[in-house]
Amino acid sequence: MIARAIIITLRDVTVAELEVGFVQQIRSRITRQLAAARWDIISRLRHSRITHVMGTDIVQISSATNILLRDTVVIILLGSQIVLTFLLAPLLAIFVLGVVLVGAAILLPMVKRARAIGVFQTNANLSLIDNMTHLGP
Repeated sequence: MIARAIIITLRDVTVAELEVGFVQQIRSRITRQLAAARWDIISRLRHSRITHVMGTDIVQISSATNILLRDTVVIILLGSQIVLTFLLAPLLAIFVLGVVLVGAAILLPMVKRARAIGVFQTNANLSLIDNMTHLGP
């Protein structure tokens, strides 16, 4: 249990460092590109879009990066566990694999719907920010 705790701690620290570094690199690249752009291009950009990119989009990139890194570790562990299960109990492994495939088939429409809702929410937030930045006295 101590070894497992050490490995999990090292994994979490490494994932956090990779996530923060990656997100900071993206934020810096966006800032550099905005600073280097010609004024006529910058003036045509919607202020709300820049605000959204530097705020909400960066947070979403951070979350996605975290999920991607953690899922990569989980997939590797799952793959090794599947191989081990097939070696120890092939019939049980086939049964479990069937249950997982049925579960995935059931969840697929929900995942598609969740993605559509996420896209809608992102567009609604962008529209809200755009409307707020165009309010005048």
